[in-house]
Amino acid sequence: MLRNTIFHATRRTPKMTTIRRPGQPVHLVLDWDGTLTVKDTMALLGGLPRARDLRLYNQRLYESESEPPSHLRGEAEVNGLVDPTPYASANQWDGIVAAYMEDYRAHKALHYPVTPKERPQEERASPDQYSRWLESLKVVEYASAERVTTSGFFRGVSTEDVASVARDALDSGALQLRKGWTPLFEMSVPQTGNGRAPPINKISIISVNWSESLIRWSLFLAAERLTHLSAVDKAALLAHINDTEIHSNEIHGLNSPQGSSGRLTGNIRTAREKAGHMPAGSDQRGAAATKRQRLDSPFVVYVGDSATDYECFQCADLPIWISDQGEEEDVRVRRFDAIFRPLNTGHESGGFRPYHVEGWAELTDRGDADWCAWADDLRDVADWLKSIS
Repeated sequence: MLRNTIFHATRRTPKMTTIRRPGQPVHLVLDWDGTLTVKDTMALLGGLPRARDLRLYNQRLYESESEPPSHLRGEAEVNGLVDPTPYASANQWDGIVAAYMEDYRAHKALHYPVTPKERPQEERASPDQYSRWLESLKVVEYASAERVTTSGFFRGVSTEDVASVARDALDSGALQLRKGWTPLFEMSVPQTGNGRAPPINKISIISVNWSESLIRWSLFLAAERLTHLSAVDKAALLAHINDTEIHSNEIHGLNSPQGSSGRLTGNIRTAREKAGHMPAGSDQRGAAATKRQRLDSPFVVYVGDSATDYECFQCADLPIWISDQGEEEDVRVRRFDAIFRPLNTGHESGGFRPYHVEGWAELTDRGDADWCAWADDLRDVADWLKSIS
């Protein structure tokens, strides 16, 4: 049944409709932080140096039970390394976060595209202004990555440490995957033997997170804990996660003999850079008509939760925003306004308002790149995809 929370007042002059053809393959593209996860996971990366130090200490302790505890020796000795770069601490991570926020505030003071208002909905940046504002943040993001590299914060960290941090976070609840993530991945596992295509022909992830390894290990370890699958189905799901296409940044050298060099690598740090990794031909702003004529092109569904997903929303056949606010329409609208501030989210032409994903099939007047669907969580997305398969 169609939910009564659809924003009917946002109907506009017909421009373009993206319709999924019968049998058209579905490519589901997911954001990571706040979409596949309940909350941002960047803070987990701050625990990597501690995991590294604990691993190295246990390694040395195993080699020689007679050595004194690590607090009686220098860190360089504990780690078995002679390195002029000081190892990180919790205070150093706090400093990295504080420096980022200081850069952001200074940048905003100079480059914010509209006059700030007390209420987000009163700030009326056009889509073009909003896109330029998001891309202007590139200098802030890359300065932060360079600051982390220079600090040596991740130096010596290994893949084992990433897995350890992900495992501990799942144990403690610091890392929680959003409800509905499991059926989405199960629906995309390649079918063997029956000749049928899965409901989701391909699933991939695009993220501005600093570590692709953290994303993959988090999913893999969470899947290992599933109890509703048979041994055969779980093995197939784990193999699928192992091979899933993930576009993100990375901590360089996690698999090196002495661990990471400490450098942050990758160039996915802004909304526009994320959109650059969307499936080829999916950009609705450019060659939409040409794409619809390509019989082999997939129907691209993108699911995200934040401003860094905006350009990917513009590229998808069906963009879905995770509202995380249940059925309370007023709360959801206020959250939408705040997240996409200062984008014009009004009812007039150029606004950017969501409809519930269940109502997507009934919409025949979608504006060109100014509309998205909303879902409370990934279960809504899975249910909708099942309904069209």
